[in-house]
Amino acid sequence: MENVTEQEQLEAIRKWWKENGKAIVAGLLIGLTGVIGWQQWNAWKVRQSEDASALYQKVTAAVQDGDSNEATSVAADLVADYEGSPYAALALFALAAKDIDEGRLDAARERYEWVIAKAAQPEHADIARLRLARILLAEGEHEAALGAIDVVGQSFRAEADELKGDVYAVQGDTGRAREAYQAAVATLAMEGGSNPWLIMKLEDLTAPVEGN
Repeated sequence: MENVTEQEQLEAIRKWWKENGKAIVAGLLIGLTGVIGWQQWNAWKVRQSEDASALYQKVTAAVQDGDSNEATSVAADLVADYEGSPYAALALFALAAKDIDEGRLDAARERYEWVIAKAAQPEHADIARLRLARILLAEGEHEAALGAIDVVGQSFRAEADELKGDVYAVQGDTGRAREAYQAAVATLAMEGGSNPWLIMKLEDLTAPVEGN
């Protein structure tokens, strides 16, 4: 009876394997393919990051060497091939800083506008908005500067409020400038930080006018 039971068990196993074996093997192959595919995807992303980083280093080296043509050319390749990489935004920041140093505000403005429109990282877009707002302020486009500042995220709220205060101060709106500076001071305090330059600007607004 025991032999018959073992034989039945063996037949049952064979039958089960015949019915399910192909599905099991296919499942194992699919799982293995998925693992290999994921590894290849990660390896590809690493290569992409390394390539973009190398181009960014070329951009910064060219900027430091004063070779604007080389910096611009390499940055164009970086932006074209790795638009979603953070290095694209960083390269444009480096070029824009050089543009500003050399008085090419329109060129810097275009670079910041690109970052705002296409940067994959929200923080890079916010940095570009703040820097663009400074250019707009310098060019007398006060309302456009305020518009750029107003959409800056909470992570850069202190910087945004300080810059907003700068715009109001230039406009001669002392009350709004003071409110904006005070908001920036309060935000920095909550974050455990401070800005002596900001404090000085606020004190200048609240200082009594001589002769009164």
